Amino acid sequence: MAGDDERRFDEREAGKILARVAELGERRRDDAKTGLTRAELEDVAAELGYERALVARASAELARPESDDRLWGGPTRLRFEARVAGAPSQRTLEHIYDALRRALGVPGEVSESGGATLWSAGAATSRGVFLTVREVDGETLYRLEEQMPVDARASSGVGAVLGFFIASLAMIPLKVLLGKPLLMLMILPLFVTGALAGWAVGRARWRLKSAERRAQLEDVFSDILELASAGAEEAPALPAGEEPE
Repeated sequence: MAGDDERRFDEREAGKILARVAELGERRRDDAKTGLTRAELEDVAAELGYERALVARASAELARPESDDRLWGGPTRLRFEARVAGAPSQRTLEHIYDALRRALGVPGEVSESGGATLWSAGAATSRGVFLTVREVDGETLYRLEEQMPVDARASSGVGAVLGFFIASLAMIPLKVLLGKPLLMLMILPLFVTGALAGWAVGRARWRLKSAERRAQLEDVFSDILELASAGAEEAPALPAGEEPE
């Protein structure tokens, strides 16, 4: 009915409707066409008065696996991945590259491999940030990731070495206070304690640093999805192997 089509739902009602949609989708898992596609979800969101780009953001937040290595205090890899209907134009890709350049402060490098377009931070920075753009079944896959194992190990390792060094310096006043015989008994515990304390400080430092990087990539990935959604109806991207100007 026309009246129902024009009705506006508040956020609570919209949440219940989408939850019901998800429930119905779960019940249809045995069907060959189970669930809803991204395009269908975007249509539902648009009918409820939400921007289509919000669906891209939500789907990206639900599918962002990362390796969280507890040994180092934080993740050693960040990855954000989502699909957008349609293919991006070359102009849209350039806008996406510009967003990455502004966020990371590096020009970056663009290449083609296996039918996918790859953007990497390049040699201008030590950060291993990569964006992969690939067409899959009428949609475009966007994957933004950063590999950080070396940075994580360096943070904790430097902390441990610094703690060991401080423990060595502490031996000088302790020798005067305790005497050499007692100090000899404390050397090993002192060094171990210093190294562990430094390692703990390094882990805490990496936890904060990796959280900052995660927030940065999350923001730029949201910008990428907005640009991709806005430009999905434009002309298709250049064929694989053809470099942008």
